[in-house]
Amino acid sequence: MSKFTYSLLKDVFMQDDPAYVPSPEQIPTRFGLLQGTWPDVKQLNASAEPGTTFKLLFIARHGEGFHNAASRKFGKEIWEAHWAYLTGDDELTWGPDPELNELGIRQAELARQAWEQYSAPAPELVLCSPLRRALHTCSITFPGRQARVIEDVRELITGYSCDYRLPASSLHAQYPQHDFSGLESETDPNAGFRETHEQLVQRVRRVLDSVFEEQPQVVSITAHGDWMKAASEVLGRKAYRIPTGGAVAYLVKAVRQD
Repeated sequence: MSKFTYSLLKDVFMQDDPAYVPSPEQIPTRFGLLQGTWPDVKQLNASAEPGTTFKLLFIARHGEGFHNAASRKFGKEIWEAHWAYLTGDDELTWGPDPELNELGIRQAELARQAWEQYSAPAPELVLCSPLRRALHTCSITFPGRQARVIEDVRELITGYSCDYRLPASSLHAQYPQHDFSGLESETDPNAGFRETHEQLVQRVRRVLDSVFEEQPQVVSITAHGDWMKAASEVLGRKAYRIPTGGAVAYLVKAVRQD
């Protein structure tokens, strides 16, 4: 059971409107901020009632990986029925744990530029999925920053080869700037497991509960498409598919449950 009840402050981001129609843009202007000034989260917390905490969350989807290109190549139905369980064909390699392709790298660069262009508050805490497409995206988006790598931020566990993670030591060797100490298992603890949507929602709640137990008030999470849809569900926003490389913001109110 979640430690907090979550809700969104309304009239802050255009995506909070139930009638919002998603744009094909990778990242909406100012991450969807309606007014010119970013929310003063520190002031919100200073005047909050006991047991209530506010945080500004930025949740991003990784840039395009080779598995995304393969799904487009074969078509979603054939991909999910056959090819997703393999590791590649004579043209592409998409498993296990695929890298970003050239488009995905460009998308991560555009995400980095969006943070600069829109003068968004810098995250005090950066979290990231342990899958390489997310680690690479995060590394490009926040150059020089250390991310805390969290097993629970990984994509919906499907049994597809793209969703198997590499050993923690291999990931650390490739991304030594990041903190992998939170990974409890060297190898993928979910190999051969298929996850339900409800189990994914439980993972999202665990991550959010952990975030709201900590002091940082502006937090970035680099995750995956299905993870982001589950996060919107938990936070009370209409869930929709975020483009690869996309990012959205949430001003979240969390009330601790007794």
